[in-house]
Amino acid sequence: MPNLPETPPDEAANARLAAGRAGAARPGFMRASDHIGDRLQPQRPELVRGVLRQGHKLMLAAQSKSGKTWSMLALALAVANGYERLEGDGWRDGGGAEWLGRECRRGEVALFDGEMDVASLWHRIDLVARAMFPHDTTDERRRRGDLLMVRSLRGERDIGVDGVLSILGDGYGDEPPALVVIDPIYKLMEGDENSNSETRPFLKALDAIAAWGPSVAVTHHHAKGKAGERSVIDRAAGAGAFGRDPDAFIDLTALDIREGTDAWGRLERALPMAEGEQAGEWQERLRQSRLYRANYVLREFPDRWGHELLFDFPLMVPIDGFSDVPEEGSADAARNAGAQANADAADERWGDLDLLVQEAVEACEAKGATPTRRAVHDELRRVCAEDGEVPCPTYRAFEKATKGDGRSAWRVSQEAPYALYRK
Repeated sequence: MPNLPETPPDEAANARLAAGRAGAARPGFMRASDHIGDRLQPQRPELVRGVLRQGHKLMLAAQSKSGKTWSMLALALAVANGYERLEGDGWRDGGGAEWLGRECRRGEVALFDGEMDVASLWHRIDLVARAMFPHDTTDERRRRGDLLMVRSLRGERDIGVDGVLSILGDGYGDEPPALVVIDPIYKLMEGDENSNSETRPFLKALDAIAAWGPSVAVTHHHAKGKAGERSVIDRAAGAGAFGRDPDAFIDLTALDIREGTDAWGRLERALPMAEGEQAGEWQERLRQSRLYRANYVLREFPDRWGHELLFDFPLMVPIDGFSDVPEEGSADAARNAGAQANADAADERWGDLDLLVQEAVEACEAKGATPTRRAVHDELRRVCAEDGEVPCPTYRAFEKATKGDGRSAWRVSQEAPYALYRK
Protein backbone atom coordinates (compact mmCIF):
# COMPACT_ATOMS: atom_id res chain seq x y z
CA MET A 1 0.00 0.00 0.00
CA PRO A 2 1.51 3.40 -0.94
CA ASN A 3 2.46 5.84 1.81
CA LEU A 4 -0.08 8.63 2.12
CA PRO A 5 1.24 12.21 2.24
CA GLU A 6 1.25 13.76 5.69
CA THR A 7 0.37 17.20 4.32
CA PRO A 8 -3.01 18.13 2.80
CA PRO A 9 -3.35 18.41 -0.99
CA ASP A 10 -1.93 21.58 -2.50
CA GLU A 11 -4.05 24.35 -3.93
CA ALA A 12 -3.77 23.00 -7.48
CA ALA A 13 -5.19 19.66 -6.39
CA ASN A 14 -8.03 21.41 -4.61
CA ALA A 15 -8.76 23.36 -7.77
CA ARG A 16 -8.85 20.18 -9.82
CA LEU A 17 -11.29 18.59 -7.34
CA ALA A 18 -13.53 21.65 -7.45
CA ALA A 19 -13.48 21.64 -11.23
CA GLY A 20 -14.39 17.96 -11.25
CA ARG A 21 -17.44 18.64 -9.05
CA ALA A 22 -18.61 21.43 -11.30
CA GLY A 23 -17.70 19.95 -14.70
CA ALA A 24 -18.97 17.12 -16.87
CA ALA A 25 -18.63 13.41 -16.22
CA ARG A 26 -15.38 11.68 -17.13
CA PRO A 27 -15.33 10.17 -20.63
CA GLY A 28 -16.92 6.73 -20.51
CA PHE A 29 -18.52 7.35 -17.09
CA MET A 30 -21.75 8.71 -15.70
CA ARG A 31 -21.54 11.13 -12.83
CA ALA A 32 -23.71 10.06 -9.89
CA SER A 33 -24.73 13.63 -9.03
CA ASP A 34 -26.49 13.83 -12.41
CA HIS A 35 -28.74 10.91 -11.54
CA ILE A 36 -29.56 11.00 -7.80
CA GLY A 37 -31.25 13.41 -5.42
CA ASP A 38 -33.70 15.69 -7.20
CA ARG A 39 -32.54 14.22 -10.54
CA LEU A 40 -33.49 10.65 -9.65
CA GLN A 41 -35.42 9.03 -12.48
CA PRO A 42 -38.18 6.45 -11.92
CA GLN A 43 -37.28 2.80 -12.21
CA ARG A 44 -38.46 0.72 -15.12
CA PRO A 45 -42.08 -0.40 -14.71
CA GLU A 46 -42.89 -3.86 -13.43
CA LEU A 47 -44.04 -6.40 -15.97
CA VAL A 48 -44.73 -9.18 -13.45
CA ARG A 49 -45.55 -7.63 -10.11
CA GLY A 50 -42.84 -8.09 -7.50
CA VAL A 51 -40.80 -10.33 -9.81
CA LEU A 52 -39.73 -8.78 -13.14
CA ARG A 53 -39.25 -5.25 -14.49
CA GLN A 54 -39.48 -4.14 -18.09
CA GLY A 55 -36.16 -4.73 -19.87
CA HIS A 56 -34.95 -7.27 -17.28
CA LYS A 57 -34.29 -11.00 -17.61
CA LEU A 58 -36.03 -14.00 -16.05
CA MET A 59 -35.04 -17.67 -16.03
CA LEU A 60 -37.42 -20.49 -15.07
CA ALA A 61 -35.54 -23.68 -14.17
CA ALA A 62 -37.08 -27.08 -13.46
CA GLN A 63 -36.55 -30.75 -14.13
CA SER A 64 -37.35 -32.11 -17.58
CA LYS A 65 -41.05 -32.69 -18.39
CA SER A 66 -42.22 -30.75 -15.35
CA GLY A 67 -44.42 -28.19 -17.09
CA LYS A 68 -41.90 -25.45 -17.96
CA THR A 69 -43.35 -24.91 -21.45
CA TRP A 70 -46.90 -24.81 -20.10
CA SER A 71 -45.74 -22.20 -17.57
CA MET A 72 -44.12 -20.08 -20.29
CA LEU A 73 -47.26 -20.20 -22.42
CA ALA A 74 -49.25 -19.07 -19.38
CA LEU A 75 -46.79 -16.20 -18.84
CA ALA A 76 -47.08 -15.16 -22.49
CA LEU A 77 -50.90 -15.15 -22.34
CA ALA A 78 -50.90 -13.40 -18.96
CA VAL A 79 -48.82 -10.50 -20.32
CA ALA A 80 -50.78 -10.39 -23.60
CA ASN A 81 -53.95 -10.05 -21.49
CA GLY A 82 -52.52 -8.22 -18.49
CA TYR A 83 -53.63 -5.18 -16.56
CA GLU A 84 -53.55 -1.76 -18.17
CA ARG A 85 -51.86 -0.13 -15.17
CA LEU A 86 -49.59 -1.60 -12.51
CA GLU A 87 -49.13 1.40 -10.23
CA GLY A 88 -49.96 1.66 -6.55
CA ASP A 89 -53.57 0.70 -5.95
CA GLY A 90 -54.26 0.56 -9.68
CA TRP A 91 -52.95 -2.95 -10.29
CA ARG A 92 -56.39 -4.37 -10.88
CA ASP A 93 -57.89 -1.46 -12.81
CA GLY A 94 -59.66 -2.68 -15.91
CA GLY A 95 -59.13 -6.38 -15.24
CA GLY A 96 -56.22 -8.51 -16.33
CA ALA A 97 -54.38 -11.80 -15.96
CA GLU A 98 -51.89 -13.26 -13.47
CA TRP A 99 -48.95 -15.64 -13.65
CA LEU A 100 -48.07 -17.84 -10.67
CA GLY A 101 -50.37 -15.62 -8.63
CA ARG A 102 -48.69 -12.34 -9.69
CA GLU A 103 -50.41 -9.63 -11.74
CA CYS A 104 -48.93 -8.85 -15.16
CA ARG A 105 -48.91 -5.60 -17.13
CA ARG A 106 -50.37 -5.79 -20.62
CA GLY A 107 -48.07 -5.75 -23.62
CA GLU A 108 -47.17 -7.55 -26.83
CA VAL A 109 -45.27 -10.82 -26.52
CA ALA A 110 -42.87 -12.46 -28.96
CA LEU A 111 -42.63 -16.20 -28.27
CA PHE A 112 -39.83 -18.34 -29.72
CA ASP A 113 -40.41 -22.07 -29.33
CA GLY A 114 -37.70 -24.52 -30.29
CA GLU A 115 -39.27 -27.90 -29.50
CA MET A 116 -42.82 -28.29 -30.82
CA ASP A 117 -44.26 -28.44 -34.30
CA VAL A 118 -46.57 -25.53 -35.05
CA ALA A 119 -49.84 -27.50 -34.90
CA SER A 120 -49.02 -28.85 -31.44
CA LEU A 121 -48.03 -25.37 -30.30
CA TRP A 122 -51.38 -23.90 -31.34
CA HIS A 123 -53.22 -26.68 -29.50
CA ARG A 124 -51.20 -26.01 -26.34
CA ILE A 125 -51.85 -22.28 -26.47
CA ASP A 126 -55.57 -22.97 -26.92
CA LEU A 127 -55.58 -25.37 -23.95
CA VAL A 128 -53.86 -22.83 -21.69
CA ALA A 129 -56.24 -20.07 -22.82
CA ARG A 130 -59.23 -22.33 -22.05
CA ALA A 131 -57.90 -22.95 -18.54
CA MET A 132 -56.96 -19.32 -17.85
CA PHE A 133 -60.18 -17.83 -19.20
CA PRO A 134 -62.81 -20.56 -18.71
CA HIS A 135 -65.81 -18.31 -19.24
CA ASP A 136 -64.74 -16.96 -22.64
CA THR A 137 -66.68 -17.76 -25.77
CA THR A 138 -64.72 -19.34 -28.62
CA ASP A 139 -64.29 -15.97 -30.30
CA GLU A 140 -63.26 -14.26 -27.04
CA ARG A 141 -60.67 -16.97 -26.46
CA ARG A 142 -59.30 -16.48 -29.97
CA ARG A 143 -58.91 -12.75 -29.35
CA ARG A 144 -56.77 -13.53 -26.28
CA GLY A 145 -54.00 -14.19 -28.78
CA ASP A 146 -54.13 -10.76 -30.44
CA LEU A 147 -50.93 -9.58 -28.70
CA LEU A 148 -49.10 -12.93 -28.82
CA MET A 149 -46.71 -13.33 -31.75
CA VAL A 150 -45.24 -16.81 -32.23
CA ARG A 151 -42.16 -18.02 -34.09
CA SER A 152 -41.41 -21.75 -34.23
CA LEU A 153 -37.70 -22.52 -34.50
CA ARG A 154 -38.16 -26.26 -34.85
CA GLY A 155 -36.13 -27.43 -37.82
CA GLU A 156 -34.27 -24.11 -38.22
CA ARG A 157 -30.81 -25.48 -37.54
CA ASP A 158 -28.78 -22.35 -38.14
CA ILE A 159 -30.60 -19.94 -35.83
CA GLY A 160 -28.92 -19.07 -32.54
CA VAL A 161 -29.70 -16.33 -30.07
CA ASP A 162 -28.13 -13.73 -32.40
CA GLY A 163 -30.59 -14.91 -35.05
CA VAL A 164 -33.43 -14.28 -32.60
CA LEU A 165 -32.23 -10.71 -32.17
CA SER A 166 -32.17 -10.29 -35.95
CA ILE A 167 -35.70 -11.72 -36.32
CA LEU A 168 -36.94 -9.35 -33.62
CA GLY A 169 -35.35 -6.38 -35.37
CA ASP A 170 -36.95 -7.30 -38.70
CA GLY A 171 -40.36 -7.86 -37.13
CA TYR A 172 -40.55 -4.99 -34.69
CA GLY A 173 -38.16 -2.29 -35.89
CA ASP A 174 -37.94 0.47 -33.29
CA GLU A 175 -41.00 -0.70 -31.34
CA PRO A 176 -39.93 -3.74 -29.28
CA PRO A 177 -42.49 -6.03 -27.61
CA ALA A 178 -43.00 -5.96 -23.87
CA LEU A 179 -41.76 -9.53 -23.47
CA VAL A 180 -39.62 -11.99 -25.42
CA VAL A 181 -40.00 -15.65 -24.41
CA ILE A 182 -37.37 -18.22 -25.44
CA ASP A 183 -38.21 -21.85 -24.71
CA PRO A 184 -35.86 -23.64 -24.23
CA ILE A 185 -32.37 -22.09 -24.28
CA TYR A 186 -30.51 -25.32 -25.13
CA LYS A 187 -31.94 -25.10 -28.66
CA LEU A 188 -30.15 -21.78 -29.21
CA MET A 189 -26.95 -22.19 -27.21
CA GLU A 190 -23.63 -22.94 -28.84
CA GLY A 191 -20.69 -24.34 -26.93
CA ASP A 192 -20.43 -26.14 -23.61
CA GLU A 193 -23.18 -25.11 -21.19
CA ASN A 194 -20.95 -26.18 -18.31
CA SER A 195 -18.31 -23.56 -19.16
CA ASN A 196 -18.78 -20.02 -17.84
CA SER A 197 -16.55 -18.66 -20.62
CA GLU A 198 -18.55 -20.44 -23.36
CA THR A 199 -21.92 -19.39 -21.94
CA ARG A 200 -20.86 -15.74 -21.79
CA PRO A 201 -21.64 -14.94 -25.47
CA PHE A 202 -25.14 -16.39 -25.07
CA LEU A 203 -25.81 -14.37 -21.92
CA LYS A 204 -24.42 -11.22 -23.58
CA ALA A 205 -26.84 -11.77 -26.48
CA LEU A 206 -29.73 -11.94 -24.00
CA ASP A 207 -28.42 -8.67 -22.54
CA ALA A 208 -28.57 -7.15 -26.01
CA ILE A 209 -32.21 -8.20 -26.44
CA ALA A 210 -33.12 -6.77 -23.02
CA ALA A 211 -31.20 -3.53 -23.70
CA TRP A 212 -33.38 -3.06 -26.78
CA GLY A 213 -36.39 -2.75 -24.45
CA PRO A 214 -38.30 -5.98 -23.82
CA SER A 215 -38.14 -8.21 -20.80
CA VAL A 216 -36.65 -11.62 -21.64
CA ALA A 217 -37.94 -14.89 -20.14
CA VAL A 218 -36.16 -18.18 -20.82
CA THR A 219 -36.46 -21.77 -19.59
CA HIS A 220 -33.68 -24.13 -18.62
CA HIS A 221 -33.52 -27.66 -17.22
CA HIS A 222 -32.16 -28.87 -13.91
CA ALA A 223 -28.76 -30.47 -13.60
CA LYS A 224 -28.71 -34.25 -13.25
CA GLY A 225 -29.11 -35.62 -9.76
CA LYS A 226 -31.31 -34.55 -6.86
CA ALA A 227 -32.14 -30.85 -7.04
CA GLY A 228 -33.15 -30.78 -3.37
CA GLU A 229 -29.54 -31.47 -2.36
CA ARG A 230 -28.26 -28.24 -3.98
CA SER A 231 -28.78 -24.57 -3.21
CA VAL A 232 -31.55 -22.96 -5.25
CA ILE A 233 -29.27 -20.82 -7.39
CA ASP A 234 -27.19 -23.86 -8.42
CA ARG A 235 -30.04 -26.13 -9.54
CA ALA A 236 -29.99 -25.07 -13.19
CA ALA A 237 -27.81 -27.31 -15.37
CA GLY A 238 -24.44 -26.09 -16.57
CA ALA A 239 -22.33 -23.15 -15.53
CA GLY A 240 -23.06 -21.25 -12.34
CA ALA A 241 -23.66 -18.10 -14.40
CA PHE A 242 -27.08 -19.40 -15.45
CA GLY A 243 -28.53 -18.93 -11.97
CA ARG A 244 -26.65 -15.72 -11.26
CA ASP A 245 -27.08 -13.77 -14.50
CA PRO A 246 -30.87 -13.21 -14.66
CA ASP A 247 -32.57 -10.47 -12.66
CA ALA A 248 -35.22 -13.00 -11.63
CA PHE A 249 -34.36 -16.68 -11.20
CA ILE A 250 -37.30 -18.96 -10.42
CA ASP A 251 -36.67 -22.59 -9.56
CA LEU A 252 -39.44 -25.18 -9.55
CA THR A 253 -38.60 -28.30 -7.56
CA ALA A 254 -41.07 -31.16 -7.10
CA LEU A 255 -42.29 -31.89 -3.59
CA ASP A 256 -41.96 -35.34 -2.06
CA ILE A 257 -45.61 -36.33 -1.75
CA ARG A 258 -46.73 -39.97 -1.70
CA GLU A 259 -50.07 -41.72 -1.78
CA GLY A 260 -51.32 -42.74 1.63
CA THR A 261 -49.55 -39.92 3.48
CA ASP A 262 -51.14 -37.02 5.33
CA ALA A 263 -49.94 -34.64 2.58
CA TRP A 264 -51.68 -36.78 -0.04
CA GLY A 265 -54.91 -36.57 1.93
CA ARG A 266 -54.57 -32.78 2.01
CA LEU A 267 -54.03 -32.79 -1.77
CA GLU A 268 -57.21 -34.80 -2.27
CA ARG A 269 -59.13 -32.19 -0.27
CA ALA A 270 -57.43 -29.27 -2.06
CA LEU A 271 -58.32 -30.53 -5.55
CA PRO A 272 -62.10 -30.25 -5.84
CA MET A 273 -64.02 -32.17 -8.45
CA ALA A 274 -64.76 -29.92 -11.43
CA GLU A 275 -68.29 -29.32 -12.65
CA GLY A 276 -69.44 -32.31 -14.71
CA GLU A 277 -66.32 -34.33 -13.81
CA GLN A 278 -66.81 -38.03 -13.05
CA ALA A 279 -65.16 -39.68 -10.04
CA GLY A 280 -62.84 -41.72 -12.25
CA GLU A 281 -61.80 -38.62 -14.17
CA TRP A 282 -61.08 -36.78 -10.93
CA GLN A 283 -58.98 -39.68 -9.64
CA GLU A 284 -56.92 -39.63 -12.85
CA ARG A 285 -56.48 -35.86 -12.59
CA LEU A 286 -55.35 -36.28 -8.99
CA ARG A 287 -52.76 -38.89 -9.98
CA GLN A 288 -51.41 -36.67 -12.78
CA SER A 289 -51.23 -33.50 -10.67
CA ARG A 290 -47.88 -32.55 -9.18
CA LEU A 291 -46.80 -30.22 -6.40
CA TYR A 292 -43.81 -27.90 -6.74
CA ARG A 293 -42.06 -25.33 -4.61
CA ALA A 294 -41.19 -22.11 -6.43
CA ASN A 295 -38.08 -20.49 -4.97
CA TYR A 296 -37.29 -16.97 -6.15
CA VAL A 297 -33.85 -15.36 -6.31
CA LEU A 298 -34.55 -11.74 -7.26
CA ARG A 299 -32.21 -8.84 -7.92
CA GLU A 300 -34.82 -6.07 -7.81
CA PHE A 301 -37.25 -7.34 -5.19
CA PRO A 302 -37.17 -9.27 -1.91
CA ASP A 303 -36.71 -13.00 -2.47
CA ARG A 304 -39.90 -15.05 -2.08
CA TRP A 305 -39.07 -18.47 -0.65
CA GLY A 306 -41.31 -21.50 -0.28
CA HIS A 307 -44.19 -20.59 -2.58
CA GLU A 308 -46.03 -23.84 -3.41
CA LEU A 309 -47.66 -24.52 -6.77
CA LEU A 310 -50.03 -27.22 -7.96
CA PHE A 311 -49.62 -28.31 -11.57
CA ASP A 312 -53.27 -28.97 -12.34
CA PHE A 313 -52.91 -29.59 -16.07
CA PRO A 314 -52.28 -27.36 -17.92
CA LEU A 315 -51.70 -24.61 -15.33
CA MET A 316 -49.40 -24.01 -12.38
CA VAL A 317 -51.60 -22.47 -9.68
CA PRO A 318 -50.63 -21.27 -6.17
CA ILE A 319 -51.75 -23.54 -3.36
CA ASP A 320 -51.57 -23.19 0.44
CA GLY A 321 -51.11 -25.79 3.13
CA PHE A 322 -48.05 -27.68 1.86
CA SER A 323 -45.13 -25.64 3.18
CA ASP A 324 -44.19 -28.55 5.47
CA VAL A 325 -43.74 -31.02 2.57
CA PRO A 326 -40.02 -31.48 1.74
CA GLU A 327 -38.57 -31.19 -1.75
CA GLU A 328 -37.66 -34.34 -3.65
CA GLY A 329 -34.05 -35.30 -3.08
CA SER A 330 -33.69 -33.24 0.10
CA ALA A 331 -32.40 -34.62 3.39
CA ASP A 332 -35.87 -34.16 4.90
CA ALA A 333 -37.42 -36.21 2.10
CA ALA A 334 -34.89 -38.98 2.69
CA ARG A 335 -35.70 -39.00 6.40
CA ASN A 336 -39.42 -39.10 5.66
CA ALA A 337 -38.93 -41.97 3.22
CA GLY A 338 -36.94 -43.89 5.81
CA ALA A 339 -39.53 -43.24 8.49
CA GLN A 340 -42.31 -44.34 6.14
CA ALA A 341 -40.43 -47.52 5.25
CA ASN A 342 -39.94 -48.28 8.94
CA ALA A 343 -43.61 -47.60 9.64
CA ASP A 344 -44.68 -49.86 6.78
CA ALA A 345 -42.40 -52.62 8.06
CA ALA A 346 -43.79 -52.19 11.58
CA ASP A 347 -47.37 -52.37 10.30
CA GLU A 348 -46.56 -55.57 8.42
CA ARG A 349 -44.86 -57.08 11.48
CA TRP A 350 -47.84 -56.28 13.72
CA GLY A 351 -50.17 -57.83 11.18
CA ASP A 352 -48.32 -61.12 11.74
CA LEU A 353 -48.12 -60.58 15.50
CA ASP A 354 -51.86 -60.01 15.82
CA LEU A 355 -52.47 -63.54 14.54
CA LEU A 356 -50.23 -64.88 17.30
CA VAL A 357 -51.95 -62.63 19.86
CA GLN A 358 -55.18 -64.39 18.88
CA GLU A 359 -53.59 -67.73 19.79
CA ALA A 360 -52.36 -66.27 23.10
CA VAL A 361 -55.84 -64.98 23.96
CA GLU A 362 -57.39 -68.37 23.15
CA ALA A 363 -54.75 -70.08 25.30
CA CYS A 364 -55.69 -67.88 28.27
CA GLU A 365 -59.39 -68.62 27.82
CA ALA A 366 -58.69 -72.36 27.53
CA LYS A 367 -57.05 -72.17 30.95
CA GLY A 368 -60.03 -70.31 32.38
CA ALA A 369 -57.90 -67.18 32.84
CA THR A 370 -58.98 -63.64 31.96
CA PRO A 371 -56.99 -62.50 28.87
CA THR A 372 -55.57 -59.39 30.49
CA ARG A 373 -52.68 -57.63 28.77
CA ARG A 374 -50.12 -59.17 31.16
CA ALA A 375 -51.59 -62.69 30.89
CA VAL A 376 -51.76 -62.52 27.09
CA HIS A 377 -48.17 -61.29 26.87
CA ASP A 378 -46.99 -64.21 29.02
CA GLU A 379 -48.71 -66.63 26.63
CA LEU A 380 -47.42 -64.64 23.61
CA ARG A 381 -43.82 -65.32 24.58
CA ARG A 382 -44.50 -69.05 24.38
CA VAL A 383 -46.49 -68.77 21.12
CA CYS A 384 -43.76 -66.68 19.44
CA ALA A 385 -41.06 -69.12 20.59
CA GLU A 386 -43.00 -72.01 19.05
CA ASP A 387 -43.61 -70.04 15.85
CA GLY A 388 -39.89 -69.29 15.50
CA GLU A 389 -40.35 -66.56 12.86
CA VAL A 390 -41.96 -63.58 14.58
CA PRO A 391 -40.03 -62.28 17.61
CA CYS A 392 -42.04 -61.53 20.72
CA PRO A 393 -42.20 -57.79 21.58
CA THR A 394 -41.25 -56.59 25.04
CA TYR A 395 -44.12 -56.03 27.43
CA ARG A 396 -43.62 -52.28 27.14
CA ALA A 397 -43.84 -52.44 23.31
CA PHE A 398 -46.90 -54.71 23.56
CA GLU A 399 -48.54 -52.28 25.96
CA LYS A 400 -47.90 -49.33 23.61
CA ALA A 401 -49.17 -51.22 20.56
CA THR A 402 -52.46 -52.10 22.30
CA LYS A 403 -53.21 -48.53 23.43
CA GLY A 404 -54.95 -45.64 21.66
CA ASP A 405 -53.62 -45.41 18.10
CA GLY A 406 -51.13 -48.25 18.57
CA ARG A 407 -50.30 -50.57 15.67
CA SER A 408 -51.99 -53.67 17.07
CA ALA A 409 -55.59 -54.53 16.28
CA TRP A 410 -56.08 -55.51 19.95
CA ARG A 411 -57.21 -53.21 22.77
CA VAL A 412 -57.92 -53.53 26.49
CA SER A 413 -61.50 -53.16 27.75
CA GLN A 414 -62.05 -50.07 29.87
CA GLU A 415 -64.15 -52.07 32.35
CA ALA A 416 -63.28 -54.92 34.69
CA PRO A 417 -61.89 -57.47 34.17
CA TYR A 418 -59.94 -55.41 31.56
CA ALA A 419 -59.70 -58.20 29.05
CA LEU A 420 -58.03 -57.86 25.68
CA TYR A 421 -60.39 -57.74 22.68
CA ARG A 422 -59.98 -57.33 18.94
CA LYS A 423 -61.13 -54.01 17.44
